[in-house]
Amino acid sequence: MLTTFKNEAQRLSQVEAVTFSGTIFGNPITDMSSTNGLKSISTERGDGTTFYFYQIDQDFVPTFDLEVLAGRNFEKNSERTYEKGTWFYSLLINESARKQFGFATNEEAAGEKIQWGKEQYLIAGVIADHNHNSLKSKVFPMFYLLDGDGGNSDFYSVKIKSGEGTGESYKATLASIEDIYRSVYPN
Repeated sequence: MLTTFKNEAQRLSQVEAVTFSGTIFGNPITDMSSTNGLKSISTERGDGTTFYFYQIDQDFVPTFDLEVLAGRNFEKNSERTYEKGTWFYSLLINESARKQFGFATNEEAAGEKIQWGKEQYLIAGVIADHNHNSLKSKVFPMFYLLDGDGGNSDFYSVKIKSGEGTGESYKATLASIEDIYRSVYPN
């Protein structure tokens, strides 16, 4: 259903992008999951640090104009990398997490592996630090997991094209988005 809504909303000419995620900017940090069981395999740093995380789809980073400083964004719905007989899921980290893992540069972090419990993850990219809450709040070490089908996402974010007419056209666009939502989620 999530992908149905997303696909239908993206068909509207006034919609620039649609993304889904486990939380949205401005929600309290308590809406995100946290863990302190991550560490870099190569530097062995990070264990004991509280990292906040949530799941996003591959359109989240470009929709919110988040800057990928090194590596890359997620590229496909179920991204895994096969290396030396092992499958690794990818994740994105922010600069604050990169520093906690002990990587001197963003480029050094991209492509490295992170241990989380019994699983290993590949750092696909490093994104610029950004405020999840207010500009007065501290930027926390964060990572993002891919939720390509939206199964673990609770929120849609719709980016409407700017400069497209008057306030009335925005109202019409929002009404069209609401109609799509009600057709996909009738109850």
